[in-house]
Amino acid sequence: MTTADPFITAAREEAETRWPEWPLGHAPERLAFVAAAEWAWSYLAAQEPTNAEVLAALNADCALRFGPSNRPADSLEPYGDEHVQIMRAALSAARRARGGTK
Repeated sequence: MTTADPFITAAREEAETRWPEWPLGHAPERLAFVAAAEWAWSYLAAQEPTNAEVLAALNADCALRFGPSNRPADSLEPYGDEHVQIMRAALSAARRARGGTK
């Protein structure tokens, strides 16, 4: 996976910081570090949003629509199944778009 994504760019920069003697002997460590970061990014992008993420997004949406004084919900229950499913689908689509997965 080759990408200009800021996460992977940061991983490459961190690898250079951890193993600065490139190419004098730390090539395997640097390459493995970046490969692991690329794998993690793809893996996380493919995961479904957690209930906590869906709740945070729904609470933020509610605060935007009804004002910041609106108290956030402690669970998904007040939002109802339809709103939860719509927000979960939106967050899933955003993850796929950001992570480059289908």
